[in-house]
Amino acid sequence: MIRPSALIVVAWLFIISGVGAILSMVIVLFTGQGIHVDLSAANLWIGVGLLNLEARWHRWAVIMLRLEVATTAIAIILLAYDKPVVAVKIFRHPIGQISRTTGIVAVIAIAAACVWQYAVLQRPQVRVLFASAQTPGKAVPPAP
Repeated sequence: MIRPSALIVVAWLFIISGVGAILSMVIVLFTGQGIHVDLSAANLWIGVGLLNLEARWHRWAVIMLRLEVATTAIAIILLAYDKPVVAVKIFRHPIGQISRTTGIVAVIAIAAACVWQYAVLQRPQVRVLFASAQTPGKAVPPAP
């Protein structure tokens, strides 16, 4: 089956997110900062599952994107009431500061990317790929 290019982009964004989460956990562990658990590590397997057109990973991708949109909405609210300058960290290491407005714009951009990914996964031509990839005899679940 031919996968739409947007689906491939979504899958790779999940893979990159998962690898980043795993790297973050490993770096925190080996720098003596304790144990850090990041549920985004599951995105690695979700991305691979999307590339393989596995229906269960499609469902997990939709669930994760809903969670990400919810958390970005909460982050926007928290940033609106935060200090005027926000610390920026990569893998828990401070790299600088940005203004609150820049932080809000960045989180809105992340939310927009999540909404785009969700829209791609809900396209009828994408959903049918996952429905047809299921084993015969299993019912296709309704749209969430």
